[in-house]
Amino acid sequence: MTRATVTFMAAIVALALANQTVGAVTTCPGSSEDLKCLEQYFDEFYAQNYDLFWLILNRSGDEAKQCRFIKKTTEFLGLARIKTGNAEFNEFFAHSIEKLCLNSPRCFKRANKLSDKETQKNLAVMLDNPLFVDREILRRAKCIPSKLFTPTEN
Repeated sequence: MTRATVTFMAAIVALALANQTVGAVTTCPGSSEDLKCLEQYFDEFYAQNYDLFWLILNRSGDEAKQCRFIKKTTEFLGLARIKTGNAEFNEFFAHSIEKLCLNSPRCFKRANKLSDKETQKNLAVMLDNPLFVDREILRRAKCIPSKLFTPTEN
């Protein structure tokens, strides 16, 4: 083989490796792949790293249910801000929130109170239209505010 052929082949290999590296770059370079990153890059995470997407969600959901750290539960509730047509996520999140409301209502209410207004509003609407639990059961657990937010409130 000539020197030019070897150089050419090395350039092709380097180019192929560079393309693989670009595709493998994490969604959140320079930061940890956590719930905040997942929320910020929701669609990209779901499409490009499905397994990591669900690993982060399941881990965060488990931490929220344990309610050892109210900050973790509050962060998990913050996923209510995500507007998506992703049925798989919507079902997972609804199931997690409805269960949290029933199994740990004090924790849910405390974390909800610490959440921003958009999260509170979205959770109230979601719990007023539950997917897995009867609405009346959620009302008795007092997870649904007696006065739901109206679209004109801030």
